[in-house]
Amino acid sequence: MTGRGSGGGEGAAQVALRPGHPAAAAARARIHRAAQAAALPGLPGHPGLDAMAGTILHLHVAPPWQGCGIGGRLLAEAEAASPGGLGRHAFRRNLAARRFDERQGFRIAECREASAKEKGEPDIRYVLSPQG
Repeated sequence: MTGRGSGGGEGAAQVALRPGHPAAAAARARIHRAAQAAALPGLPGHPGLDAMAGTILHLHVAPPWQGCGIGGRLLAEAEAASPGGLGRHAFRRNLAARRFDERQGFRIAECREASAKEKGEPDIRYVLSPQG
C-alpha cells in the first residue's frame, strides 16, 4: 500500500517514534548527515533543526531504514500537528525525496532556480492539502 502515512514494510512498525529531546540532538544530527549524504552527495550540510508551523524543514530517515514506512509515519505525525496542510522543499536532484513527496500526495507549488537558494541548488516547493 502506498499513500499518505502508509507503511512500506513490517520494519516500520518495530521502530518507536518519539519527540526529539536535547539529549538526542547528536543522534538526530548523525541521521540527518547520513540521509543527506546518501541522497545528495557533495551538498554542504547545515543544522536544519529549526521548526516552522506548517512547514517540514527536514524529514530524514537513516539510509538503512529507508523504504520501511518510517517516513510515512513521520509525515503522519506532521500532518496531525498541522491540520491546515503542510509545505516542504526538496532539491530537484533528490529524486528519492521527490518520489516520496509525490507518493504521499504533495503537489508542486513552485520551482526555484539555484540562485534563489543559499546552497546553490535548484529546488521544488511542495504543498500537501489538508485531508478531508
